[in-house]
Amino acid sequence: MRTPCRTSLLQQSPAAPTSILCMPSHPKAPLKCSQTCTCGGSMRRAHMHFTGKTHALLVPSGARVICAQASGALEGGPPLPLPRRQFTPKPLRHVRFIVPHYVMRDPGQVLAVVGSWKELGSWNPSKAEQLERMPEDAWSTDLFLPAEDGLEFKVILVRENQGCIECVRWEPGRNRVLDLKHSAQECQEPLDVTCWWGIKPKDSSPSDLDAAIVAAVGVEPLVGLLDSPQPHEQEAAAAAMCKLACSKSSKRFWRGEIAAAGALPGLQRVADSFKATHAAREYASRTASKVQDAARELEKREKRSGRRWKKG
Repeated sequence: MRTPCRTSLLQQSPAAPTSILCMPSHPKAPLKCSQTCTCGGSMRRAHMHFTGKTHALLVPSGARVICAQASGALEGGPPLPLPRRQFTPKPLRHVRFIVPHYVMRDPGQVLAVVGSWKELGSWNPSKAEQLERMPEDAWSTDLFLPAEDGLEFKVILVRENQGCIECVRWEPGRNRVLDLKHSAQECQEPLDVTCWWGIKPKDSSPSDLDAAIVAAVGVEPLVGLLDSPQPHEQEAAAAAMCKLACSKSSKRFWRGEIAAAGALPGLQRVADSFKATHAAREYASRTASKVQDAARELEKREKRSGRRWKKG
């Protein structure tokens, strides 16, 4: 016996183990049941017709099939509009990348910042953000980056070759990591990110910075692969001499301490140049204080011994 399928209940057996709700695949497509449902055997096939598509479901024998129209898509009526998904834009942070000092020998080369975000080229040097030359051989650029953590970047040296940007040299050391997730508050001033070429990212704490400057005497240059690092090497050597002399008690080292006192103006320039690095400013201040303390201690020793040692 063939029973027409209507948009109401179709029940084959009073004992219905399961219930299946047949809905259109698209809310704008009204449901039209024009086929028939035959019963027999162990399975029953229910045909449902939608606008433009035909769907078939296999249900167990004796199951209950409910055919219903989609909510808001009644036959002959206009479909209800779908609720739009609210899009919340990610907060951006104003970041200023600064390379305080880099002497460029080739006028066709420039510094650039490349990193993991698309704003920084996605590690593609040809799409890196180029820095602008500032007075006193400084370089900087301003960007608005997503306020998220885990942003990795490096400073590179690029040049233009036949209309294409190519990388000349990558900054040595590990990738620098920038965390902007916890600095997404509204701020009028940009976040300064100072990058001395060649200084490793870990050299940000006072102890690590001390080790980097001491190693600059003969192991690792303070400013990495700067084209003209001589002034920085002299200041770093003076700082290393002060640090070594303060740990010794012989007169030879104390006199070396006084000789290093002539580098105080250089140490002050170091403190001024690291304006965005609190650790470096503290280090220069501590080193200058040690030089002055060593000079006073030497004068006291000379007075106690009845001799005067002339400075300079």
